Amino acid sequence: MKRLKISSFFLSLLFILGCSQRDPYDYEVIADQITKQTILQLEKEKGLIAIGTGGGMMGDIYNMGISFQYFQPLNLEESRKLLVYTVQTYLNNINSNKEVRPYLHNYPFPIKNIEIRIWGRQPNGDILPPNQLGYICALDGVLSYESSKSGKFEPRKILLEETYEEALKIVEENP
Repeated sequence: MKRLKISSFFLSLLFILGCSQRDPYDYEVIADQITKQTILQLEKEKGLIAIGTGGGMMGDIYNMGISFQYFQPLNLEESRKLLVYTVQTYLNNINSNKEVRPYLHNYPFPIKNIEIRIWGRQPNGDILPPNQLGYICALDGVLSYESSKSGKFEPRKILLEETYEEALKIVEENP
């Protein structure tokens, strides 16, 4: 029920922002459509709940990103598969869209220009216990697996970092 409320809120927010008075560039509208498509796809296929989006789009599309919550326990192997799948899905949706290609800073859009962040939560929505794998991300082509925080002002501990290519190879060798 909590997930449904979060999803409804997020989709309502996207609708409201989409109806704003601002006159966005065409490429921003196209990028937003690709991001919305990806969010809906990943929610349906993987249970990821979008909590934020972002991007770098001054003159062209340089960077695109989505942040999610995941209401399942995380372990390294499953997190790697989830992160690789999420990145591949977003990249495929961007690169297969012919309408956006002229606006991409680089085509094909590379992994280094994608930002994916996933925060793990307990199935009931509570924060994960301290020092458990609780945050995974893909930033600048590097995948990072980090512990949940042990306190409000305590930093997360990096448990593992690997390049996207290293993670992809491991996932392909261990489907």
